[in-house]
Amino acid sequence: MVLIWRGWGILAPAIGLVSIFVGLAVGTVVPYASGVVLMLGGAAIFLLGHWLNVVRSRGEITKAVGARGEELRQLVQSGRYAMPGAPLPRSYAEAHALAGAQFDAEIPLITKALYNRHTLFWLPMQWFGPAGAAVGVLWLVQEILA
Repeated sequence: MVLIWRGWGILAPAIGLVSIFVGLAVGTVVPYASGVVLMLGGAAIFLLGHWLNVVRSRGEITKAVGARGEELRQLVQSGRYAMPGAPLPRSYAEAHALAGAQFDAEIPLITKALYNRHTLFWLPMQWFGPAGAAVGVLWLVQEILA
């Protein structure tokens, strides 16, 4: 089997495997522990994935957007601004308007590039957390019924 991941997405199956092995080891001593440990592993995958892909990304996006805005502002103030594929602006006001339009067009691109960068099989890492927790619930039900 080939694993395809990006960023820290490889941690999803790693945490899942560790929780399976820990659950099996603890489950031999404590009844019903295997299912509970698997549910905790699923919660850990979700929380880590959410932090990496959403919470941490917000700060990176804010920083990148601010840096790009400042870069465009400095280019306009120094008179070196030129919009790609367009003639040079004839005035400071035109350069300022063109830079604002370019900045507004770049914000979604920056956001898309920095959001959900930690994936496994092209799915954001946090989506594997509920699947792991569901396996833990099924395992716990099986332990109870057995």
